[in-house]
Amino acid sequence: MPEYILSGCLLCIMMGAAGLTGNAELIFPEAAALVCGAWLRRVQPWNIDRGKMEFLMILGAFAGIALNRWLPGPLWVRAAAGYVLVMLAFHFSDSSMAPMVSAVILPVMLGTKDILYPVTVTVIILAVTGVQYLMVRCGYRRENVYSPQKEREGHPAAMWGARLLLVLPLTAAACFSGHPFLAAPPLLVLYTEYSDAAFPARRKPIAVFIAFVCAGAAGVWTRWMLDRALASYGMTRGVGCGLLFALAGLTVYLLLLVIWNISGLWIPPMGAAAYLPVLLGPGRLTAYLISLTAGAAVWLLIGHITPYLAGRLERRQIINERRG
Repeated sequence: MPEYILSGCLLCIMMGAAGLTGNAELIFPEAAALVCGAWLRRVQPWNIDRGKMEFLMILGAFAGIALNRWLPGPLWVRAAAGYVLVMLAFHFSDSSMAPMVSAVILPVMLGTKDILYPVTVTVIILAVTGVQYLMVRCGYRRENVYSPQKEREGHPAAMWGARLLLVLPLTAAACFSGHPFLAAPPLLVLYTEYSDAAFPARRKPIAVFIAFVCAGAAGVWTRWMLDRALASYGMTRGVGCGLLFALAGLTVYLLLLVIWNISGLWIPPMGAAAYLPVLLGPGRLTAYLISLTAGAAVWLLIGHITPYLAGRLERRQIINERRG
């Protein structure tokens, strides 16, 4: 029970701080995914230890704003470069931490250059890992067992390569179409987790699709209600605005708990899909939900194809190793 209360408190504080200061950089939607995976789920879904988790998330956040500041070119170039960076980080850290995808791609999609964004991510990930450590010490959850990816998969580079071959053209297509949220960060995180052949929910693609879209719809509805309240009171920042944002954060969290429990699918990126609409203006909510729905269908389908492509790349890699 404490983990549920702590999760709600963290998300409400994050939202309340953003409303109080009028600064959206204080909102990191992936925080909901992090508390789901690190606190609420009995078994952490990511194969990584706490030290590497902190390093990769912080690295990803700084990399995201660095791409916006110093990499010229269209959006799809920066988004593609961000995903390549994530796969390289997985390779060299010999681990897997799907939320890093969002840490890198979110600021790219939103054009964020403010240093406050990586500072926010740093505070949130340190809070998540710190509380997780205390939960383990107090006996509320078991310690996560980390084993190097090479020991788990044999040739993890084949999977990373397969993901790149599929993600890069699809992300570019989404950006060229004028609907970049077809490759929204929560969708890319969902794909990264779902494309793993060991992902438990791969046998329930329709249930995953419905639950994911419902999570996004919950966030869109809450943001719409928040906009109406802010317009009624004429607020843009301050204590009252902070309270409204905190209430919105609590509403999204409670709706997520309902969706997670009813579906039985405690999939972390559903949390990010629900909180991302808070960062969008009223005119982008409908487009976001449509893109999320269409994108979820496409990325889940691609997620089913990825292990087969990775298998072919792995066989080719083994043949080359034997020849060498």
